[in-house]
Amino acid sequence: ASIGADAARLCAMRGPAELRAGLPAMARSLPDPGDVRRFATRFRAYEAFWARIVEGSGNLTYRLAFNSLVGARDAGGIDTTLYAGEVDDARALTIPLATAIASGEPDVAFTLARDLLDRAVAATPEPNPAR
Repeated sequence: ASIGADAARLCAMRGPAELRAGLPAMARSLPDPGDVRRFATRFRAYEAFWARIVEGSGNLTYRLAFNSLVGARDAGGIDTTLYAGEVDDARALTIPLATAIASGEPDVAFTLARDLLDRAVAATPEPNPAR
């Protein structure tokens, strides 16, 4: 969540103008939970939105962290349903987030991204130290 929020802040500050300008349309095109498409399809669209933000941040370390996260999810190491709180309500925050990034508002982008990404953090179970 911290990396994603900072990536959104950096994207708003220094992302290429064309990339930033395209984010609001991308956010508006994200399927809502009422869409008949499966969760996996909605999740991939949401993930693509974040890939653009990370790309726009221009931060190689964040890109590598994002790629590692995607790789772990693709390998089955992370249950994607943990992200349901983000994905199922993505449009509620991604449209204002994308607009803040496109408008060059880094503090607003950071706050909105953190609010959105904290949903998965809250859904993540505590580690079991007995294992």
